[in-house]
Amino acid sequence: MELAQLRARTDQTNARRDLEALRRNRVVSGELTTRLQRLRELRRLLVHEYATATAEQIHESARILVADFPIFYNAYGEWIKRGFAQADGG
Repeated sequence: MELAQLRARTDQTNARRDLEALRRNRVVSGELTTRLQRLRELRRLLVHEYATATAEQIHESARILVADFPIFYNAYGEWIKRGFAQADGG
């Protein structure tokens, strides 16, 4: 089942909901989802409210990106290779 199929037809594209859908379908762990949600929040801050971003927030986003994005990328790639089938286990 593709990510687009995890959404209802009436749902708008939304990164928060998409990450939760990937967690529910065991593509990514709950812990990884939490960290990626934080990265999503920081990205929004850096893009839309950059004047208020602190050096600590910028550093935090870089740390999450370096540590967790490769894990997400690999998990998503494996999901595609499985033909969008749910992973075994949690």
